[in-house]
Amino acid sequence: AWNESVHVARILGWESNLGIFEETRARYTVKSSAAGRLFYPTLENQNRKVRKGDDMSSGTHFLSIVMPDRAQVRFWVPEGQRDRVREGDEVTVGPDGLRPVRAKVSQIEYFAQYVGDARRNFRLPAAWDKCFVVLADLEAPFSTIAKKEVTVRLAR
Repeated sequence: AWNESVHVARILGWESNLGIFEETRARYTVKSSAAGRLFYPTLENQNRKVRKGDDMSSGTHFLSIVMPDRAQVRFWVPEGQRDRVREGDEVTVGPDGLRPVRAKVSQIEYFAQYVGDARRNFRLPAAWDKCFVVLADLEAPFSTIAKKEVTVRLAR
């Protein structure tokens, strides 16, 4: 009876340790609100993707989840042509040479900003020109155009 009580106590102790381990692991597990593909943005100053061990400032964007069924494209409209685009307008999006995908403009920033700020590159020829950042929701899965740079054209 004594041996049996010792074994039962050890089993209960290990079950308790396992429970503590599971709770700790759950606390440190990164969870996503939606399923999708992981996308690591590039570090502007080194012109490469984020890697383990990189030194980054607090608040630096280092990981995105791209959902294949809901994707947006961000493009820039020159300040002088702002009146050509309105929320709800349709645009076509696609890399050169492939069949374009339709998208609907969902958001236009209120204030113009420098192209260099919007593109995070002040080496561009038009870096000091002003533009508006526009977001459009794709009607097709992201995988149909999965490119970093695409061409956006007004549908009208």
